[in-house]
Parts: sequence; C-alpha cells; structure tokens
Amino acid sequence: TTTFNVAFGYYEANNNDLIRGQVENSTTVHVNLIWQPVSRFRMGVEGIYGHNDLRGTHSSDALRFQFGAWFFF
Repeated sequence: TTTFNVAFGYYEANNNDLIRGQVENSTTVHVNLIWQPVSRFRMGVEGIYGHNDLRGTHSSDALRFQFGAWFFF
C-alpha cells in the first residue's frame, strides 16, 4: 500500500500594531509519501517548505526533509 499526501497552510496577521520583526504572513507546504510493503512495516518520507515575511525586516525560507519507519509488533 502506498499513500501520497499534500498539505498547505497560510497565516496572515490582521493587526496593524505589529512591531518590527513580527511575522506578517507565513506559508507552509508539506508533501509526504508513505509505503507499506508488508502488514507489519511502514516507512515514509516528507518534504516541508516554509516561508515567513517579517514586518520591517526580511523574509526567510526553510526546506527540510525527514524519514520515518514504523514497526508493528
């Protein structure tokens, strides 16, 4: 069995009182693939991208990957 998932998130501050350096908006995208070759074992890989815009300063990006394995007893 194989499953593929995608998740998207967006946040925007609706506050004009933000100070310098606080997050004005943020976006994340998660993509993962989970494979179950036999009934008692599952493994998956996920990629995550994130972007933040900070008031009055800069924006930042992050990209990470992770792997997981599950053993069922």
